[in-house]
Amino acid sequence: MKFAIVYLLTSWVLLTNSVHAESLVLRVGYDDYCPYTCANGPQKGFVIDILNHILAPRGMKIEPVIASWPRIKSMAKKGSLDLILPVNQLETKELGIQRTQQSVGSSEAAYFVHKDSSWAFKGIESLKSQMIGTIQGYTYPAPLSTWLADPQHKKMQIILASDQGNQRQIKMLASARVSVVPSERLVFWYMAHTLSLAHNFKEAGVLEMPRDLAQFYIGVATKQQPLAQDLLKWLDQGLEDIKRNRKLDDILKIYGLGPS
Repeated sequence: MKFAIVYLLTSWVLLTNSVHAESLVLRVGYDDYCPYTCANGPQKGFVIDILNHILAPRGMKIEPVIASWPRIKSMAKKGSLDLILPVNQLETKELGIQRTQQSVGSSEAAYFVHKDSSWAFKGIESLKSQMIGTIQGYTYPAPLSTWLADPQHKKMQIILASDQGNQRQIKMLASARVSVVPSERLVFWYMAHTLSLAHNFKEAGVLEMPRDLAQFYIGVATKQQPLAQDLLKWLDQGLEDIKRNRKLDDILKIYGLGPS
């Protein structure tokens, strides 16, 4: 892959003008965060579909690198990935990487419980009576993040690796192994429906997301700056175009999302 990049770094003008050039394969890192990015099944995730729609006309392909989120972030920080997705603003600062200006989604989160539970979120201290299911390496907003990091609260958590972690914690909530799951709403409900378990759950409170966590972007992690700058330009142009021409609606419909 590196020899192709070295060769193509001298050919950006050709690529920009859509003149014939060798195909560039980009290493794209993500975890199982369906429907944004899906590790299993026929669908790859709507962010991957968006990415392919933008890159394919330029003769570029992606090489998926699917692993736990902590490992994906570590690879991005080292520059062994070209792209990482979806990422929020706080994560791009943490990793020291650039991101698109155009977002690929808005994040809303909630506290999920079993439908028979009488618990409701009434401030952070109300979590003390619960067993919380969390995902290793995920960024939770304050004050929840501070509460989870407190050593006194570790015994009240079951922390799962992010590879299949979202599906596992949904199954654990259904079987009462955990009593509360703080999660991104779209991911939770999509996976719960996929597992045919959605009828078991309800939302027990809103998990407020600050601005630096509320939007998802495509992170550009490559250390090759000519490539990084072109990718940022192409991706932002492509995202703007598919939102304007409503191609995004067509992609989202595949996942049962977007306007009806």
